[in-house]
Amino acid sequence: MRKFFKGLAVLLALTLIVGVIPAAAADSLSMAKEKVLYLDGSKGQKEDGTQCKTSYKKLVANMIKGFDKDTMSVVLSSADKSIVSTTKAGRIVAKSLGTTTVTVQVFDAADTEIFKQDLKVKVKKNATDVTVTGIADGDSFKVGQTVEVTLPRAGVDTDERDLTVDKADNVEIKAGEKARVWSVKFLKAGELTFTAKAFQSTTYPGKTAEKAIKVTVANPAPTGIKVVASNAYELTFDTDVEAAGLFKDP
Repeated sequence: MRKFFKGLAVLLALTLIVGVIPAAAADSLSMAKEKVLYLDGSKGQKEDGTQCKTSYKKLVANMIKGFDKDTMSVVLSSADKSIVSTTKAGRIVAKSLGTTTVTVQVFDAADTEIFKQDLKVKVKKNATDVTVTGIADGDSFKVGQTVEVTLPRAGVDTDERDLTVDKADNVEIKAGEKARVWSVKFLKAGELTFTAKAFQSTTYPGKTAEKAIKVTVANPAPTGIKVVASNAYELTFDTDVEAAGLFKDP
């Protein structure tokens, strides 16, 4: 009889241990709540040339801490397959720009769900071209003239934008209140080359696309003269120039 109860106790202990395994496994699993994918793969680069490794697809099992590929399986479900699709192999695949939710379920060898979490997936895209409004290659301007330059994304990509010029002393460039908008004031006559650049992020500032715009800046032309004293005149110009004002005879 003692042997019977002893054997029963061992059997009950084993049952309890086995019953605890799924819960223990579930408690040991964790993963990030957000993931970024890049259509066609990221082309972003750091200043030292290091390439961003973010791809257009990701094996979700590799994102789950504590996942055992020998005893566990993953099932995925996308809320919007036009943005992110899923595969039976457990991959998420970028399809178009946007953000959606992918439900991640993990099952044990007995096909019991031991983990479930919603994963927010954002799909981005690097620029392949840069659109510029406000200035164009070959444009002519006058000293004192101010223009607003915009580098819109128009939903085509998600990269940041920057505007620089080869002769910084000849112009004043100020970032506008709106994103990707600059105020450009021409200070000196001459030829200028602006560079409109697209880049992935501050972490990956290397250009993904760029466009050069060459313009010419001329001195303002006088449009009128007014006598204000016997030896003083007030000149007006075709642009707003600080040099305008009183001109005195020598």
